[in-house]
Order: sequence, then C-alpha cells, then structure tokens
Amino acid sequence: MRQKTFKLYEKSLVYPVKEGEKYILIERCGEGESKGYFDLREDNGGIGGNMNPEIKMYHGWRGTSYGIATYAHGLREVTKVSEPMEDADGYIYQKVTMGKDLKSEEE
Repeated sequence: MRQKTFKLYEKSLVYPVKEGEKYILIERCGEGESKGYFDLREDNGGIGGNMNPEIKMYHGWRGTSYGIATYAHGLREVTKVSEPMEDADGYIYQKVTMGKDLKSEEE
C-alpha cells in the first residue's frame, strides 16, 4: 500500500489531524469480513500485540479481540487532510490521505 485515503471520525484518539503529522496507520476488520475501517495511532515504537503489549511492531496482525482483528500498516505522514465534515448520519470526520510507509524496512 503506497498511500491510503480514508475517513477519520471524530471518535478517533488522534482527531483532528494536520498535514505533516506522523502516525501509525491501523486497520480493524471483523472476523470473516473482507473490508474493515482505518484509524491512526500515535507512534510509540509500534503497535503492541494482544498476547504481549510490550512486543511492538509497525506491520502485520497485532491481535484479535471480541472478533475484531487489528493490523498495523506502518508509520506514515499525513499528506492531505480536509476540514471537518458531517456525514449523512450526523457524524463528524476528516478525509485523510497518508503517504508511503516510513518504516517499510522494520517489522
């Protein structure tokens, strides 16, 4: 994945974001589902796994809880971000584009 554009909702831990900021891109997906949703996390050396949160990685499966799998997709820089908008259900979000993986050589 070279770059990724997605909706970052107000309920995210890092909302709102600004261009130039760096975050770990994560994906959450329900078991048996082919499509999930994306979110961002602060860079604290990677994303900890379920079995041992001290083992942090920037890539791959990080565990499954309550039927939701979490995957890390690397450390990335925000390259484009919209002003806050409201969706059809009344939820506030930003449209965010993340650049290429800055830690592609690390786990």
